[in-house]
Amino acid sequence: MKIPTSEIFNILNSFHSNIEYVPTNSEDAFFVLGNNLNLLALAYDSIEFTYDDVDYPDSPDYDYKSHYNKIKNNFPTLGYYNTVSDISKNINSTSIVIGDSIDDLTDIHIEIKTILWLWENTSVANALWQFKNGFDFHWGSHLRNLQVYLLALEKGQ
Repeated sequence: MKIPTSEIFNILNSFHSNIEYVPTNSEDAFFVLGNNLNLLALAYDSIEFTYDDVDYPDSPDYDYKSHYNKIKNNFPTLGYYNTVSDISKNINSTSIVIGDSIDDLTDIHIEIKTILWLWENTSVANALWQFKNGFDFHWGSHLRNLQVYLLALEKGQ
């Protein structure tokens, strides 16, 4: 299913709102979060753009620690989880490493805020490039690990 470019902006805003304004201990907070992560992944798969070669200003810097603390407060039951160091290499001999769901959400949220800023202050093509590039090289793995963790929590594992 391809998502139109115009709808990608709404998906980004929905995720941003979910992270920023979720009522603490909201019963449906995890459902909404999981749904928003799924929509971000679908949006990524729908990205189509022509590279924009204009030299735009950089987006603002966002304070990691304040975002981390806000997310930790908004999602107090999220925490650390197990994952593996090599998912496609060293089969049957990889090590288990610890993931931090709050760090994952913080990294994703800061990236989404950057993309939204670019969308509104530069060009849609520039914002979509940032979305694709960031997902490919940084926060996409955070999103996928977080999806697995939330599924395990839902199943009581």
